[in-house]
Amino acid sequence: MQILGYIIDFYRHLHDSTKDLHKLPPIFPIMLYNGEREWNVPVELEALIEGGRMLGKHGLHFEYFPIIENSFSKEELLKIGNIVSTLFLAEAHYDLEVLERELKKLFRKSRDKKAVSLLLNWFKQLAIHGRIEESDYKTLERTYRDPKEVNMLITAIKREKKQLYNDGMKEGKREGKAEQRVEFARRMLSSGEPLEKVRQYTGLSAGELRQIKGGVAKTQPSHARRNSRTGKA
Repeated sequence: MQILGYIIDFYRHLHDSTKDLHKLPPIFPIMLYNGEREWNVPVELEALIEGGRMLGKHGLHFEYFPIIENSFSKEELLKIGNIVSTLFLAEAHYDLEVLERELKKLFRKSRDKKAVSLLLNWFKQLAIHGRIEESDYKTLERTYRDPKEVNMLITAIKREKKQLYNDGMKEGKREGKAEQRVEFARRMLSSGEPLEKVRQYTGLSAGELRQIKGGVAKTQPSHARRNSRTGKA
């Protein structure tokens, strides 16, 4: 009833605030449950109405899509191995050692590094509000900034630089690689790598690295940086 109420309230607000509204937009209702007790509530509203089926098409027909965190076993979540399953692991099967390992895996394979950072920030909020130990968050943060991961990034930079210069990539991809090098540089600097070493591996100028280190990163296509060194426009 509560989920149906949300939808009705939204439709009413949309109707009252939108001019020339001819049709209402579709809504797919999802119910995410992260409690500890077993979820045994019907998903169909009709199941809550006595004799509801005898009304046929004139009765209320509404069903939400349930996602029940504690219905997934630890093994199932580990097999999925993405950001959402890692979040579910933390809430339904909290194990610091397992989370530390899964966070490393996410860092290696996830294309969206920002999403991994947001997940780490979520752990930080749990620590702030006393839901996990502060020491647990520090462990996960160290995992995220592990120097071994930086070495992995250095290897990736070398591979991508070779591909960038030798494979004749299109301009749009070059700009994307430049952004990636800025991100790699940020990771290396945050792990305490020397400025000169970061400059050597990323190809970024000392000025750019100082800006990144100070929290203001400027991203330039690689060809623009090369031209600036030679004085060409």
